[in-house]
Amino acid sequence: MDKESGLNNYYKDENVKICVKDIIKYDLNIKALIQDIREKCGIHDELETTNKQIILKIHALKSKIQQLEELAHEQDKDSDTRSLLNDVSNYREQLMNTQQLVRRAVIACKTDIDNKERDALLDGGFTQRLDLKPASDKQHLAKTASNITDDLKRISQLMSQQVETQRNATETLASSSAVLHSTKDEFYTMSGAIAAGKKALSAYKRRKWIDKLLVFIAFLLFILTVFYIVYKRIIGFSASPLKDSTEL
Repeated sequence: MDKESGLNNYYKDENVKICVKDIIKYDLNIKALIQDIREKCGIHDELETTNKQIILKIHALKSKIQQLEELAHEQDKDSDTRSLLNDVSNYREQLMNTQQLVRRAVIACKTDIDNKERDALLDGGFTQRLDLKPASDKQHLAKTASNITDDLKRISQLMSQQVETQRNATETLASSSAVLHSTKDEFYTMSGAIAAGKKALSAYKRRKWIDKLLVFIAFLLFILTVFYIVYKRIIGFSASPLKDSTEL
C-alpha cells in the first residue's frame, strides 16, 4: 500500500484522503498480525484469536476499498475518477496478495504447533506415566489408564489436525498447479495462433509474388501483341506499293 506521506498533495478530496488513510492503516495492521503469527507461533487458541482479528481487519479493509470506489465515481473530473479507480484496482490486487500471505502463515503456524504438541506427547507424556510406581489402589490405576486414554485421544486429534493441514496445503498446491497448467495451455494456444499467422503471411507473400509474375507475363504478352500488330501493318504497308508497280 502507499505511504501516508504525500496524501495531502496527491488527493484533493478530503473524504478520499480519510478513506485512503484508513486503507493504509488496516493494511499495516494486517501485516503486523501476520508478523505476529510468524514470530509468536504458540498454541492453537492464540492462533485462532489472531486469525479472527485478521479476518475482521480484512473485512474492514474490503469495506474501505469499496467506499473508495464509490467516491471515485463521485468525482467531477474524469481524470480524477480514472486515477482513483486505478488505485482501487491496485488496492484490491494487494489485498489478494495479503490474503495469500495470511493463509500461508496460518498453515505454517498450525503445522508447527501440531508437530510440537505431538512430539511433546510422544516424548514425555507416556514416559512420565510409565515411570510411576505401581499403585496399590484401584482408583489410582483407573486414573492412570484414563490419563493414557486422554493422551491417545489427544494424539488422535493432533493427527487429524495434521491431516487436515496437509490436505489444505495439498489443495493450495493443486490450485497453483492448475493455474500454471492453464497458463501453459494459453501459451501453447498463442504459439499455435502465431505459427498459423506466420504460415498465412508466408502464403500471402507467395501469392503476391505469383500475382506480380502473372501481371508481368500479361503485360509482356500485351507488348508482344501490339508489336506484332504494328509489325504486320508496317509490312503490309510496304508490300502495297511494290504490288502496284508490278501491275503497271
